[in-house]
Amino acid sequence: MAHSYPFDPNDHLFVNEKQTEFDFSDALDRIADLPMVEEKREKAKTKRKYTKRKQPKINQQSQFENVTMKAIAQAMHILQATKCAYKIVTVDGTVFAEGDVHAFRGHRMSTQRPHGLIAAHFKPHLEPMKVGGVAEVPWHPQIREDDLQSAMSAWMSSKWGKGSYTTQKNNTKKVIEVLRYK
Repeated sequence: MAHSYPFDPNDHLFVNEKQTEFDFSDALDRIADLPMVEEKREKAKTKRKYTKRKQPKINQQSQFENVTMKAIAQAMHILQATKCAYKIVTVDGTVFAEGDVHAFRGHRMSTQRPHGLIAAHFKPHLEPMKVGGVAEVPWHPQIREDDLQSAMSAWMSSKWGKGSYTTQKNNTKKVIEVLRYK
């Protein structure tokens, strides 16, 4: 069954039944003459005028100072709410302070024993060990047993490899026993 189309599907310009010719330039002129299009153009022109308004020039230095002061005010508000003592010194030397604040000098962890004491204590017992050997490392009065066992394990893992030994605390003899099996 053949369909009858009001246009020729093979033609690039589809033609209506009532109109045999169609001129595009004429249609564009007619669209441009419509009053609605002109109103839209005028509105668009007036909108552009308002959106293209120039912003007043602001000194960047004063803008930076305003942002900085706002951040400092927020920080001070938080510190006051948490009842902390604080001292804030700005780049220009202005000081904001509340409470008695001393400069933080950092802290150095106090050493419990001289450097190298643990290794010097256990190395003479462990260095000559061969595979299958057993050693007993006596406790030291300045070293906690756990610290001694931990340092020994770290040294043995680095020298002999992980899983090549086992350690055990013997509280009756006051020694740490080591068995090297690999």
